[in-house]
Amino acid sequence: MIWRYLRPLLLIQAIATLTSFPFLVIWGLPLSRMTIIGNIIFAPVLTLFLINSTLIFFTQLLSIPNQALCWSLEKISTLWLQTLSMGQKTWLMPVSLWSAGLLAVIIGIFIVLAFKQKKVQITTFLLLTTFSIYLFPAWTLDIASDDLVRVHKDKGTLTIKPSQNGIRIYESFFFSKYPQAEKMICFELKPLLARKFGTTTIDSIKIKSASIRTLQACTFLCQLCIVKKITIPKGMPITYKDKKQQQSFQQSLDELEKTAKQYATHLKKR
Repeated sequence: MIWRYLRPLLLIQAIATLTSFPFLVIWGLPLSRMTIIGNIIFAPVLTLFLINSTLIFFTQLLSIPNQALCWSLEKISTLWLQTLSMGQKTWLMPVSLWSAGLLAVIIGIFIVLAFKQKKVQITTFLLLTTFSIYLFPAWTLDIASDDLVRVHKDKGTLTIKPSQNGIRIYESFFFSKYPQAEKMICFELKPLLARKFGTTTIDSIKIKSASIRTLQACTFLCQLCIVKKITIPKGMPITYKDKKQQQSFQQSLDELEKTAKQYATHLKKR
């Protein structure tokens, strides 16, 4: 009974994962460890939501009292939003390009063996392939661990170096060159870390010269990735002589301290 319910959901998940996996790796987007469980839970909730919404539509159209239906729809929506709010950054699992290539070779070998045996069912093949995608990055080693990446923007530099505990970032007037560093972090920096190193966990960030944009970028990094430690210079830059700039700098610093405390990031001033 349970297998009859789970089988089509797992097959759909397997096909969706295999189809989207190459694109996710190329774009530097992570997989979620809770995807399979989430989709199993989401299917019945979505069915209840659609049935409830349809009933509310027709009862409203026919002027039939539907307070109970509206109440149940609100409860379903609230429950689902509360479930989504339980999401954790640790559930995300980036996959580097070399890991994806090695995984493709393993899957290819499995396909050849499966067709030679001619006894492996399509269900078994899809499920084993999908689970191998989710389990494989958990135990692979990063062979690119000695690589050093430097990103330049005008006269600013961002040096990225991997370590055993995650990525180490050395920032020198880099984030201040971007009017909106958040976009660069979300669409360039994070995918770069995922593709190159297979992780978005940041062990430390060292800032050479603090600025409003740099502090805002560090705040956004704490919200987006797991950041263990941030080191910033003490005091306010001498270039901020205007009172409004000084207030903005202090507000950005307060926001960074608040966010660092919320996400258990150690903030050090040197």
